Amino acid sequence: MALYEKKYSLDDLKKAAKPFKRRMDFQKACPKEYAVARSRHVLDEVCAHMPKRKYISIEMIYEAAKPFKKRAEFAENCPGEYSAAKRYKILDDVCHHMPPKKIYPIDQIYAAAKPYKTREEFYKNKPGEYEAARRRCILDDVCKHMTRYAKYPVEKIYEAAKPFKSSTDFKAKCPHEYAAAKRRGILDDVCKNMERPISYSLDQIYAAAKPFKRRVEFKKACPGEYDAARNRGILDDVCSHMPKRKIYTLEMVMEIAAPCKTSGEFYVANHAAYRAAVEKGWMDIVCAHMEKRYQPCQEEYEFLSEDEIRKRASKFDKVGDFMAKDKKAYNAARRRGILKEVCEGMERQWSYRTFDECAEEAAKYETRKQFEKGSPKHYDYARRYGWLDEICVNMTALRESWPKHRCLEIASHCESIQDFRTIAPSAYEKCWKKGWLEEATKHMEVTRRSRTLEECIADASKYKYRSEYKIGNYASYSYAQQHGWLDEVCKNMERIGDAYWRMVYVYEFKDGAAYVGLTCNFTRRHWQHLNEEVDPVYKHIAKGHTEYELKKLSDYISKYEAAKMEDDFITKYRNDGWRMLNTRRGGGLGYPRRNMKKKKD
Repeated sequence: MALYEKKYSLDDLKKAAKPFKRRMDFQKACPKEYAVARSRHVLDEVCAHMPKRKYISIEMIYEAAKPFKKRAEFAENCPGEYSAAKRYKILDDVCHHMPPKKIYPIDQIYAAAKPYKTREEFYKNKPGEYEAARRRCILDDVCKHMTRYAKYPVEKIYEAAKPFKSSTDFKAKCPHEYAAAKRRGILDDVCKNMERPISYSLDQIYAAAKPFKRRVEFKKACPGEYDAARNRGILDDVCSHMPKRKIYTLEMVMEIAAPCKTSGEFYVANHAAYRAAVEKGWMDIVCAHMEKRYQPCQEEYEFLSEDEIRKRASKFDKVGDFMAKDKKAYNAARRRGILKEVCEGMERQWSYRTFDECAEEAAKYETRKQFEKGSPKHYDYARRYGWLDEICVNMTALRESWPKHRCLEIASHCESIQDFRTIAPSAYEKCWKKGWLEEATKHMEVTRRSRTLEECIADASKYKYRSEYKIGNYASYSYAQQHGWLDEVCKNMERIGDAYWRMVYVYEFKDGAAYVGLTCNFTRRHWQHLNEEVDPVYKHIAKGHTEYELKKLSDYISKYEAAKMEDDFITKYRNDGWRMLNTRRGGGLGYPRRNMKKKKD
C-alpha cells in the first residue's frame, strides 16, 4: 500500500482538519492527511482554527506534582504538566520527592515465585515480582513449576453453567469456566437461560424500607432494594422516616466517658460518642481523668544532664549508630537543640551546608548543568532551600534567545542558505518556525542544483529502504518528493513502517500454537523472533517445534488500525482452537520515539 495514495491539496487538508479541536484527535482520525500536512510544513496553517496549547511554566509543573506520591498518579491526573516536564527534561527533578520505582533482581523474582502452586496465588501475594516477570518476558520460565488450569472445551463450559440460575452464582462457584466463556465471547449464550437481575419498582423499594429504623438494618436485610435506591439517587427520600444520626454535645460525651478508666473502654462502651469526641477535638478534655498507657517523652529525658548526654554520645563514631543504639540520649539532645554540637565529631551520611558553602562550590562552574553533575549534593541542597537562582546568577545560560533583529543580522553575513544553516543552526531554526526565513534569505544565492528523474532513480538504487535514501542523500530525496517522483523512484525498495505505520503478522506452528504480532520493520522483527532467547517464538522453536508458516496479515497500515487488527486476530485464533504464545494482550504499540537531537555537553 503506497504511503500516500491520493494527492491532497491544501483545501482538502483544511477540510479534513476542520471538525477537530485538537491536533491529537486529527492525527488519530485522519493519519494520512496529518502526515501529508506535516511533511509539507503546513500543519500550523491547517490547524490554525484549533485552540493553541496552554503554556505551562516550570513553577506550575512543580506545584502540580507536589500532592502525588507516584509518577503514574501525576501522569494520570495532570497529563499536561507531566508531558511538559518530560519536554523540559526536568521530570526527575520534579518527581524527586516521590519514592523511586522498585527494581526486582531476577533471583528475587524466582525466589518469590517458588512457594506458590498457581499463577493466581503468585499474582495475589507478590504483585510486584509478578509484574516485573511479565515485563521482562520471563513469566513462563518463572512459573514453569506451577500447575496451569486445564483448557476448558465449550461442552464443559455449558455443562458447568447448567445448575446455576444466575450468572453471579456461576461466576462465584465456577470462576475458571466463567472466565473461559468470557474470553471466548460466548458468555451471553452460556447464560441465556439464567435469571436476569431483578428490576425493583419504586413501590417495592419504599415498601421494603418502611419496617426499618436505621439504614444499616435496611442495607443488611434488603441489599437489592437498598442498592437500587442508591443507584437511582432516591436513598434519602426512601429513608426519610428513619431517625437521623444522634448529635452529641460535650456534656453528653463527658457523661458517657465518666465511668471509663481508659480511652479503650470508652471506645467499646459507645463508639458513636468516641467518634464525636475525636471529630470535634474534645479527647483531651473528655479523657483527662483516664489512665494513660505511657508517660510523655519529656519525662524520659528530663533527668539526663548535658554532660551525661555528651558522655553517652562519645561512645559512638557515627550519627546513625547513636540514633539506633541510644534513642533516649539522642532524642534528649535533639529536643534540647544541642544535637549538632554533640555529634560534631561523628561521621554522617549527609552534612549541613550553609549558603556560603553552596555559593563557593557553585563559583567553580560555568553552567547549572556542570554544577549539577560536578557537585550534586551542593546543587540538591541549594535547590531544596531555594538558593539556586541566587548562587547561579553569574552562570551562562545554555539556551540563547533569538529575536528577529538578531536572526536577520546574522543572516545578512551569510552568502547562501547552506552557510546560514551551518553557521547559526539555532537562528535558522527560529526563522523557520516563526516564518522569517524568506525575509532572512532573500539576498542569498540559491546553491541547490536541479536533477532529472533518471538521476534521482540512480541515487535511489544505492539504498534498500526509503529511510536510508533520505538519510544518505537528502538533497536527491527532497527533490524527488517535491516533484512528485518519490513513489516512482522508490518503487523497487522494500517497504518498512515507522512510528505511524505498522504491519500485522502471524506464526502458525503445526502443533497448534500461534503467535500474532505487529511491527514497523518485518525483516528485523523476524530476526528478533529467531534469535532473542526471551522471545516466546524462540522458546517454542527451542522445544523442537521447528515447522511453522509465517504469514503477513496486512500491509503497513495506520498504527491504530494495526493495534485493533492484532487484538482481533488474537481473539479469532484463540476462538478457533489455537494455543496462543502471546504473553501480553494485543494492541500494544511498543515502538520508541527516539530523540534524534545530539546531547549538549
